[in-house]
Amino acid sequence: MNEKSLGFKFEPSAPDHWHLGEGKASERFGAVELMPGGHGWGKYLPDTEPQKRNIETMACTVYASLTAYETLARFKGFKDFPKDCSERFSAILAEVAPDGNSPHKSCEAIRKHGVIEEELLPFTDKMTKGEEYYIPKPMIPEYLELGKEVLSRFTLGHEYVFNGSIGITSKQDKLIEALGRGTVCVSVKAWKKKGDLYYKGNEYDNHWTFLVDYKDGEYWVVRDTYAPYDKKLAWDYDFQTAKLYFLTRKTEADKKNLLTLLQNLLELLKSKLGMPNPNSEKLYQTAK
Repeated sequence: MNEKSLGFKFEPSAPDHWHLGEGKASERFGAVELMPGGHGWGKYLPDTEPQKRNIETMACTVYASLTAYETLARFKGFKDFPKDCSERFSAILAEVAPDGNSPHKSCEAIRKHGVIEEELLPFTDKMTKGEEYYIPKPMIPEYLELGKEVLSRFTLGHEYVFNGSIGITSKQDKLIEALGRGTVCVSVKAWKKKGDLYYKGNEYDNHWTFLVDYKDGEYWVVRDTYAPYDKKLAWDYDFQTAKLYFLTRKTEADKKNLLTLLQNLLELLKSKLGMPNPNSEKLYQTAK
């Protein structure tokens, strides 16, 4: 398990990818701190799910990302969001390769196609060949419609917390900030352990996990797709990639967009006129 890939493939950032600190996700989803200090997501975790049974799916980027969305849905009380999403549905649409996938590609497939219940496309012990997991192709039209129905009610989003080489201290600060705003997943090198903690040498990551919590200066806690499912990682663990996840109701997201548009218009008028515009102020207050 230490050497081969378990499904994480590094993808360099592109100009259209969102990153923490750019403000794009804040404009779309708001910048409210959901979990002060970044502690508490463990209370809302869904049940553990293995990415390997009789066959290895290589779909860790899907499994951890769906854990992030399911945890957000539980935290926000979205009872009409699927409680147990089908990883198989998302993995097929993300076109996970035999050597895995990049987190960004998997996240985009989930964002664009939505999610369906696990019971519709389950992962069972009866599967003995890898290709059984990755059918049907093409996806059943009725299942695609169910995914769209979820997207008619919810908006799913994600952005990079970091993606590549920055200082470990900067990564620690960014992860703590991100955990306050939403759920987070991180890449790891699976798995090396010393004492009670897992650690990483000067190696590339090969696996994607859900970041649950941390004890400042001591360790990080992740939810894995291999037993033991809850692991403690050394505080100086040099994660290669991390993503922050967002989930809002459509009406809530649309209202945030309207408020942002009106506020930007107001600021533009102020700068053009050199003074507040009473009508714009009234319009903005009405929208609130």
